[in-house]
Amino acid sequence: FRSSQSTFKYLGEMRADIVKVLAGANRCIACPSPDKNKPLVGITIIRGLHAKNGSWTGGSVLDTDSGNRYHCTITLSDNGMVLHFHAYAGAPLFGRTFDWQRVK
Repeated sequence: FRSSQSTFKYLGEMRADIVKVLAGANRCIACPSPDKNKPLVGITIIRGLHAKNGSWTGGSVLDTDSGNRYHCTITLSDNGMVLHFHAYAGAPLFGRTFDWQRVK
């Protein structure tokens, strides 16, 4: 990822917004409306996650490079310092998992 995200709860669902762009473009050129051509900072890239059995499921993530949305799930490490983020198209088996470190 080329940005920093801030996660938060909104009306019972977990979301994440871009709060800082670390490298690359700073506008969402490929994003669908209403985010097309908007600055990346402030765009909600993760939405729709709901708590279920110790993880957050049922959400989607926006790929700001392609404009595509993918399914995603999130689990937190036992010590609460690593967020395991799994994104996939179709079946979860064919996705990728990224580990995000908590910044203090």
